[in-house]
Amino acid sequence: MMTLLEEYLNPVPTPPGVTSGEIVRRAIEFDGPPREGQEAFQFLVATAMHEAGKFELEGVAEVDGRSHYTFSGAGGVFSVVRPEMGKEMERSVREEVKGG
Repeated sequence: MMTLLEEYLNPVPTPPGVTSGEIVRRAIEFDGPPREGQEAFQFLVATAMHEAGKFELEGVAEVDGRSHYTFSGAGGVFSVVRPEMGKEMERSVREEVKGG
Protein backbone atom coordinates (compact mmCIF):
# COMPACT_ATOMS: atom_id res chain seq x y z
CA MET A 1 0.00 0.00 0.00
CA MET A 2 1.29 3.43 -0.90
CA THR A 3 1.84 6.00 1.80
CA LEU A 4 0.17 9.39 1.59
CA LEU A 5 3.48 11.04 0.73
CA GLU A 6 4.13 8.56 -2.09
CA GLU A 7 0.61 9.15 -3.42
CA TYR A 8 1.09 12.93 -3.46
CA LEU A 9 4.48 12.57 -5.18
CA ASN A 10 2.98 10.60 -8.07
CA PRO A 11 2.91 12.67 -11.24
CA VAL A 12 -0.53 13.92 -12.23
CA PRO A 13 -1.59 15.41 -15.54
CA THR A 14 -2.05 19.15 -15.70
CA PRO A 15 -5.55 20.47 -16.37
CA PRO A 16 -6.43 20.80 -20.06
CA GLY A 17 -4.85 23.89 -21.57
CA VAL A 18 -2.56 24.55 -18.58
CA THR A 19 1.16 23.82 -18.66
CA SER A 20 3.28 22.94 -15.65
CA GLY A 21 5.10 26.24 -16.20
CA GLU A 22 1.78 28.10 -15.89
CA ILE A 23 1.02 26.30 -12.62
CA VAL A 24 4.41 27.30 -11.22
CA ARG A 25 3.92 30.91 -12.40
CA ARG A 26 0.51 31.09 -10.71
CA ALA A 27 1.87 29.62 -7.48
CA ILE A 28 4.83 32.03 -7.38
CA GLU A 29 2.71 35.05 -8.21
CA PHE A 30 -0.30 33.89 -6.13
CA ASP A 31 -2.39 34.29 -9.27
CA GLY A 32 -5.00 31.58 -8.70
CA PRO A 33 -2.60 28.85 -7.51
CA PRO A 34 -3.97 25.28 -7.50
CA ARG A 35 -5.74 24.54 -4.22
CA GLU A 36 -5.95 20.74 -4.26
CA GLY A 37 -3.06 20.12 -1.85
CA GLN A 38 -4.13 22.91 0.48
CA GLU A 39 -7.74 21.66 0.53
CA ALA A 40 -6.65 18.10 1.26
CA PHE A 41 -4.36 19.20 4.11
CA GLN A 42 -6.99 21.45 5.70
CA PHE A 43 -9.70 18.79 5.41
CA LEU A 44 -7.51 16.05 6.89
CA VAL A 45 -6.39 18.18 9.83
CA ALA A 46 -9.97 19.27 10.56
CA THR A 47 -11.21 15.67 10.30
CA ALA A 48 -8.46 14.41 12.61
CA MET A 49 -9.23 17.14 15.15
CA HIS A 50 -12.93 16.29 14.98
CA GLU A 51 -12.23 12.59 15.50
CA ALA A 52 -10.00 13.49 18.47
CA GLY A 53 -12.86 15.49 20.02
CA LYS A 54 -11.16 18.88 19.59
CA PHE A 55 -13.54 20.27 16.93
CA GLU A 56 -17.30 19.98 16.61
CA LEU A 57 -18.89 19.41 13.21
CA GLU A 58 -21.54 22.11 12.88
CA GLY A 59 -22.84 21.14 9.45
CA VAL A 60 -22.21 20.15 5.85
CA ALA A 61 -23.40 22.16 2.85
CA GLU A 62 -23.25 21.37 -0.85
CA VAL A 63 -22.00 24.35 -2.86
CA ASP A 64 -21.42 24.00 -6.60
CA GLY A 65 -21.31 20.22 -6.26
CA ARG A 66 -18.68 20.24 -3.50
CA SER A 67 -19.11 19.45 0.18
CA HIS A 68 -18.19 22.25 2.60
CA TYR A 69 -17.79 21.15 6.23
CA THR A 70 -18.20 23.73 9.00
CA PHE A 71 -16.41 23.08 12.29
CA SER A 72 -16.18 24.97 15.57
CA GLY A 73 -13.36 24.82 18.06
CA ALA A 74 -10.20 26.59 19.16
CA GLY A 75 -12.25 29.75 19.70
CA GLY A 76 -13.66 30.03 16.20
CA VAL A 77 -15.80 28.66 13.40
CA PHE A 78 -14.35 27.70 10.02
CA SER A 79 -15.20 25.76 6.87
CA VAL A 80 -13.14 23.37 4.79
CA VAL A 81 -13.87 21.83 1.41
CA ARG A 82 -13.81 18.06 1.07
CA PRO A 83 -11.10 17.28 -1.49
CA GLU A 84 -11.80 15.04 -4.43
CA MET A 85 -10.08 11.72 -3.73
CA GLY A 86 -10.80 8.09 -4.46
CA LYS A 87 -11.81 5.51 -1.87
CA GLU A 88 -8.34 3.92 -1.78
CA MET A 89 -6.67 7.30 -1.27
CA GLU A 90 -9.13 8.22 1.48
CA ARG A 91 -8.57 4.88 3.24
CA SER A 92 -4.79 5.36 3.04
CA VAL A 93 -5.01 8.92 4.35
CA ARG A 94 -7.23 7.90 7.27
CA GLU A 95 -4.78 5.14 8.23
CA GLU A 96 -1.88 7.56 8.18
CA VAL A 97 -3.74 10.22 10.16
CA LYS A 98 -4.53 7.60 12.82
CA GLY A 99 -0.88 6.50 12.81
CA GLY A 100 -1.58 3.04 11.49
